[in-house]
Amino acid sequence: MSGRSFTLGRHVSLSLVLALFLQAAAVIWWSSAHETRGHFRDQKIRVVEQRLDMESARQLDILQRLARLEALAESNAGVLRRIETRLKKDAP
Repeated sequence: MSGRSFTLGRHVSLSLVLALFLQAAAVIWWSSAHETRGHFRDQKIRVVEQRLDMESARQLDILQRLARLEALAESNAGVLRRIETRLKKDAP
């Protein structure tokens, strides 16, 4: 190298300034669009998580109700067995 440094002259073409401006505007637009997509994606994730929580709570409620129905069915089966036993004893 001859020791000279790169310098821009006083005359910068309008097309170079316009190109740099358009590139800067494109970067800002892309960044804004990217952030917006991320925001909507985060909102969708929150909605899905809320629905999942609600469905989990519903499933737990259904399982508890099923357990109560099973206990009631077992109790009724015991009552029916006792009734059948008495009917067999009382039969002529």
